[in-house]
Amino acid sequence: MQVRTDFISGNNPLAGPSGSGSPRADYEPRARITLVGMVEMGDIEWQPDWDVIKHDLSGRVREIRMELYGEHGGPMLASALEIPYRNWVRYESGASMPAQAMLRFLEVTGTSPHWLLTGDGPKFSPPRGPA
Repeated sequence: MQVRTDFISGNNPLAGPSGSGSPRADYEPRARITLVGMVEMGDIEWQPDWDVIKHDLSGRVREIRMELYGEHGGPMLASALEIPYRNWVRYESGASMPAQAMLRFLEVTGTSPHWLLTGDGPKFSPPRGPA
């Protein structure tokens, strides 16, 4: 399967002869976007696997809930987050968590944002002193 790439700047002043559809020979774009959404920068190609990212994130959210609230503590955590319990069940199942719910989760549980997103480093943020 061949993937077509387009230059980010559609009307490129550095383009080659009119109608050629290609840039000048000495022009190197900073980034190109493919039809499948992959960004190519130099020799680095990056295409996130969103299903894996969402699965890992939901697993870490569930891990925190289990550690702080126990096996049947979902309703208590949902109440602390001021969201319906059914929404919490969806988040633990891999549904996207809105920013407001995510920020409230970080605040209520003391979870480290870095750990939540990557799984690296300490699980909980150090306690903050008075402001």
